[in-house]
Amino acid sequence: MIPGDGIGPELMLHVKSVFRHACVPVDFEEVHVSSNADEEDIRNAIMAIRRNRVALKGNIETNHNLPPSHKSRNNILRLDLYANVIHCKSLPGVVTRHKDIDILIVRENTEGEYSSLEHESVAGVVESLKIITKAKSLRIAEYAFRLAQESGRKKVTAVHKANIMYVPSACQSLGPRTLATRWGPHPGTPLLLEDTLPQMHPPDIGGQGTTSEAIQDIIRHIRVINGRAVEA
Repeated sequence: MIPGDGIGPELMLHVKSVFRHACVPVDFEEVHVSSNADEEDIRNAIMAIRRNRVALKGNIETNHNLPPSHKSRNNILRLDLYANVIHCKSLPGVVTRHKDIDILIVRENTEGEYSSLEHESVAGVVESLKIITKAKSLRIAEYAFRLAQESGRKKVTAVHKANIMYVPSACQSLGPRTLATRWGPHPGTPLLLEDTLPQMHPPDIGGQGTTSEAIQDIIRHIRVINGRAVEA
């Protein structure tokens, strides 16, 4: 467990609380990495991740007072984890504005704005490169289609920004178009990001505030019977 900065330590406390109430047989090894962590801290964190083969990580702030050559600790610890998967699902006992939400969001996590390729061309002019490759576009599309098939989904929708960034978006869309005929789930109509968000109706949980009330709602709906957690 890497608590990180900001709300990360608080979120990790809630994770421990839920695990404790559900009698989950897990012991956490905590490794502390902050925005000012040195190379030894990073190496220790990577060793712990490889040793345990699983990790819970809070966000690590980027210290913008350091020189431009300083590498973000978040990017170093990414370890080519290219698929950011978010499961937006309504939880029993957690009251939200929208009901029956069950959406899987898969985002490529190493290319585009996450390439970390930026420089100052001349004094006062900076460039940040948005790198998109066919190989990694196919890789993330393959992951999304496999996830859809394994979880019984009927549709995969590719979200893009071709209205602003046509060439990168065209490269990104090669993945879904190339793999669509191979997998059972078929891509729906490609959607602009601005058109997609109003259709998703995300549940109003999380955000920048605390999650204490949501966690307490979850805990209240956990019962332990014969050492196993069940929904109350």
